[in-house]
Amino acid sequence: PIATTLAAAGRVLPAGSCDTVGIAGLTLGGGVGVLDRKYGLTCDHLEAARIVTADGRACTVSRSAEPDLFWALRGGGGGNFGIVTGFTFRTVPRTDVATFDLKFPVGTQAALFAAWQDWQPAMPDELWSGMGLGADHANLGGTFLGPPAQLDALLDDLIRRVGTPPVQRRRQVRDHLSAMRSFDDRESRPGLALNRAAYVGTSRMLLRRAPDPAAVVEVLLAAPGVDTIIDAGGGAIAAVGARETAFPHRTALASFQFLRGAEPERGGEAEARRAVAVARDGLGPEFGTTGYVNYLDPELPDWAEAYYGVNLPRLRAVARKYDPRGIFAFPQGLSAPRSTVHIGET
Repeated sequence: PIATTLAAAGRVLPAGSCDTVGIAGLTLGGGVGVLDRKYGLTCDHLEAARIVTADGRACTVSRSAEPDLFWALRGGGGGNFGIVTGFTFRTVPRTDVATFDLKFPVGTQAALFAAWQDWQPAMPDELWSGMGLGADHANLGGTFLGPPAQLDALLDDLIRRVGTPPVQRRRQVRDHLSAMRSFDDRESRPGLALNRAAYVGTSRMLLRRAPDPAAVVEVLLAAPGVDTIIDAGGGAIAAVGARETAFPHRTALASFQFLRGAEPERGGEAEARRAVAVARDGLGPEFGTTGYVNYLDPELPDWAEAYYGVNLPRLRAVARKYDPRGIFAFPQGLSAPRSTVHIGET
């Protein structure tokens, strides 16, 4: 919808990899996607927003109009400050995109992650990659906004670092819209998400290089039935300061997303949540207490600090200012519940 309309006009808005994700929630939580090392997060392209606040007032916010609220809408999560009814974005020119997929043999998960965490940060901003790791797969896919021959050389370097050649290697240059759509059925993404099946998810952010990558992978593979998606950070994401927008994880090397099916025959939601918690809570200090707000997890320990980090105090102050009576309160929301309103308030 938005991507199709923009493509027809020769423009691009950096966004997520699944075309059924709504633009509102994506933007308000930050907006991680497959071109963000080059162009930044979706929220970094927000120029203004139309919002209805808790007192029923409709206003347009921007850097010059109610800038504290505009700041909070860029990564502060959906539903916290009002009802956003419109967005004004800055777009970039459409270009062709080289996409690639590497499938490595089962048993190379640790070698792939070890090589990748050193290789990806050294790559040009034009190269973004994401890994899919599970008990039965070790896959890497991504995008490159540059000459295919240069991409081939960069992938050769990664393969040398892994030490085992992939069993499958594919590279294709596509128009932007086709490239984005290819990620919706990419085999390195878990099938449960592609088929819209019931599943649960949670997340962590890799804040710095893992000194023992094999130990990280051991935790991931010990989580029963969990697929892990690892998306690269850095580049233009890190060019924005952690406090410049509400999205705090600017210097993270990667986001880790843990998904597991919640079908009744697999134990349902309760068993799925237990499984993803094994991965979420078993990782080392290089992941800190972190999480991506667009992967809301009702059982995430210290969720407010995990989602918002250094920006939590300011976000709570904005919530108090624009929603003092807790109209928009919810279990993992920033507004105080209405039951805490002081006597004498109306």
